[in-house]
Amino acid sequence: MSGAGSKTKLKAMVVQTGARRGYALPRMLEQAGCLESFHTSLAFTDPPGGITSVARMLFPSRRATINRRTVREVPPSKVHSSLSSDIARFLNVRKSGSALTGRLAQSHQLGQRTIGRIDTAANVAFIVDDSGGPELMKALRAAGIPIAVDIVVTPMAHEQTAAAVEDWPNWKTTVYSTEERQRYLEMYDETVGLADLVMYPSEGVLEGLRCLSSFDESKSRHVPYALGAIDPLQPSPKQGRVFFAGSDPVRKGLPYLAAASKALRAEGRDYKFIIAGAIPQHIQELDDCSELQFLGHVSRDEMARQMSMADVFCLPSLAEGTAGVTLEALASGLPIVVTKSAGAPVTDRHNGLIVKERSVDDISTALVDVIEDRDLRQQLSANALAGRAEFSQAVVRQKLVDALSSLLPQGET
Repeated sequence: MSGAGSKTKLKAMVVQTGARRGYALPRMLEQAGCLESFHTSLAFTDPPGGITSVARMLFPSRRATINRRTVREVPPSKVHSSLSSDIARFLNVRKSGSALTGRLAQSHQLGQRTIGRIDTAANVAFIVDDSGGPELMKALRAAGIPIAVDIVVTPMAHEQTAAAVEDWPNWKTTVYSTEERQRYLEMYDETVGLADLVMYPSEGVLEGLRCLSSFDESKSRHVPYALGAIDPLQPSPKQGRVFFAGSDPVRKGLPYLAAASKALRAEGRDYKFIIAGAIPQHIQELDDCSELQFLGHVSRDEMARQMSMADVFCLPSLAEGTAGVTLEALASGLPIVVTKSAGAPVTDRHNGLIVKERSVDDISTALVDVIEDRDLRQQLSANALAGRAEFSQAVVRQKLVDALSSLLPQGET
C-alpha cells in the first residue's frame, strides 16, 4: 500500500519455470524497480558478447530456442537459472511417459535449487503457477516471506480438454488420464492453499479456481496480461477472411471452428479460414479440416501481416489464462469471436462476440454476424482499437506492482 509515510519499497523474488510470455513478469518488475531476483529453469542472459551470443553462433539450428529462452532487460546478476530442473523433467517424462510427472519433477528440482537461494532481501515471493513446488512455498512461509501465485490457466483445463476429445476421437490428441487429472487438481489445490494472494488473468481462470477446496476468493485479485511485442500494421481486411492462431488444436477449439467452416460452406458462404500455428500433420489431413488453410508456424512479422488482412479473428478455446494472440488481434483493430474461456478482455458486441464453448452453431452465427454486417464490424474494430491502452505494458505493470504491494505491511509500498 502507498502513502506519504512509505518506508520500504516492494522487492520481489520471482520463480518461474519456462519462458512463458517471454519472461514478461520479471521484466516488468525490473522496469518498475521492484525485482530483487529471478529464479527459473534453463535460461540465457544477453550481455554484449556473452555466452548467449556465442551459443547463437555455435548452434544456428537452435537459435530460435536460444532467443526464446533469453531473459532480456533484467541484469544477469539477478537471474538464477537451473538446467538441472529441465533435465529432471526430461528424465522423468522418459521414464514414466507422463508429461505431468515431468512437470512436477521440474518444479520440485527448481524449488530445491531456489530454497538454497531464498532471497532474504526480498519482501514478497511471486510464483508463476506451480513453479518451485510446495516445498519451496513452505520454506518461504517459514522465512516469513509472503507469497503471491499467478495461476496462468484454469485448473480445469485438462478436464475440459478430455471432454472435447470425446467429441473428436479422430483428432488423436494426448490427454491426461483420469488419475493424472486428479493429481493435477490436487497440485493446484495445494499451491493455492499455501498462497497469501492468488492472482488470475481472466474470469475463466477464476471460475476454475472456484472448483478448488482451498481457494479463498477474498485472497484473490484480477491482474490481466499485457500486450506482447507485436507491431500492428495498418488494417486492410479482406471480407470473409477468418484467422485462427494456436498450436494446441483441441484445447484451442479448432475442431469446432473446422466444423463451423464446413457448415458455412454448406450454406454457400465463401469464407476463407486461415490457420497459423504448428498443427500436427495428421490433423491437417483430416476431412474435418478440408475448409482450412494451414500456414504452419509464422514469424511475428507474418503474424502482424495476417492480422492486418483478416476480417475477423476466432479463438473458440476451451481453456486459457488469457490467450496472448487475442490481445494482439484487438490491438490490430481486429474484431474477435471468442469463448469466455479464451480469457480475452472482450465485452460481447462491444469489441467482439462471445460464443459458448463447444458450440458450432454459436461460432457459425457469430462469424456471419461480423462478416455480413459491416457496420457492426466497423464498430467492433473501432472499440478494439480504443481499448488497446487497457492492456498496455505500463497499465498492466502498475496493476502487477499494486497487487504484489498489497502483501506488504501497512505503510510499505
